[in-house]
Amino acid sequence: MQTELITRVRAQSKLSNRWVRQFIRFALALAVLGLTALARYGAARHAEFVEAHYSRGLYPILSQAVNALFRWFPFSVAEYALYGLSVALTVYVLVQLILLVIRRQRILRITAVIINLVLIASFGYFLFNGLWGLNYYREPLAQSLGYEVTPRSVSELRTLCANLAAQANDQRAQVQEDLHGYMLLPEGKRAALQKVPAAYRMLAQQYDFFGARYGAPKPVLLSLQMSYTDIEGIYIPFTAEPNLNMDMPDGLFLSAACHEVAHEYGFAREDEANFIAYLACQASGDEELMYSGTLLALIHSMNALYGFDPDAFSKIAATYSNGLKRDIKYQSLYWDRFKGPVAETSNKVNNAYLKSNNQSDGVNSYGRMVDLLLAQQEKEKSDQN
Repeated sequence: MQTELITRVRAQSKLSNRWVRQFIRFALALAVLGLTALARYGAARHAEFVEAHYSRGLYPILSQAVNALFRWFPFSVAEYALYGLSVALTVYVLVQLILLVIRRQRILRITAVIINLVLIASFGYFLFNGLWGLNYYREPLAQSLGYEVTPRSVSELRTLCANLAAQANDQRAQVQEDLHGYMLLPEGKRAALQKVPAAYRMLAQQYDFFGARYGAPKPVLLSLQMSYTDIEGIYIPFTAEPNLNMDMPDGLFLSAACHEVAHEYGFAREDEANFIAYLACQASGDEELMYSGTLLALIHSMNALYGFDPDAFSKIAATYSNGLKRDIKYQSLYWDRFKGPVAETSNKVNNAYLKSNNQSDGVNSYGRMVDLLLAQQEKEKSDQN
């Protein structure tokens, strides 16, 4: 009887200790989430501090150190890690479900699984913000470039579109095309990615805050599947790797690569990353990069013009060279193939993600690249006078 009592007391004590451990884990998860929320709250109210001490101070050191660990792999470490993590989590949940059936203390086991997942998510969120996410709260790029972003007239927008169209026509004549008449990267996309770091080295000669050194962007293995999510590329802070969709058309491929590298340099906002991609492409002096950057700027600017002056849009579009027309048409034909519930869901998730990270316009912030292009046009005009 006494032995049975001792055994029962020990079992109760062991059970109590397990609940205590779960409570400690839960408290740790809450503490990490609270610390992350506090850091984001402070960053949102002190953009100047974030710019000076994080985006231009701590962040380049962290990102270059992480990139140095993974840049030597010819494949995306982040992509394979994602597949491995997905398998590991699936196995973990399945094992826990089996144990839930064959063992007792189901409430404790369910609680433990939930707390473990919350703990993993809280540390992941903390690392995301510490390794990159706080860049959403840095000062606007226009301030660093000395641009004045203000409302511009439709006349200025028409001028911008006309200039970009002429520039695109000239640059399109310098690149090669495939048998269908679409812009072609003759050396292939993998080789073309190696030109991107050099483009940013050239840009660093104009703006010293691009002085950090990173490896080339990485190709995504399941690129065709990536197209179904309507994504051209993605930057993964945990491995400091820009990842590129290798199935997308060649025309915008290099500007998409430069866009993801802009994120690597700590420019988190989508409109700014697009504009930086344009700057890097033009600074490169490489014909393929320059055309890809101009094509990106032209498409965004003309989309904006169409909403204000459809007649001017039609007149400028009529000046496109045949090659330029084919490239723009091919972009639409390619992405139209993947329209469906997967792409719609992906866009909704992306929209929610952007809004949660200080981009109140959500996916519409991509179009604000035009504001920076107009500000650049005005600055260059004033510099000439």
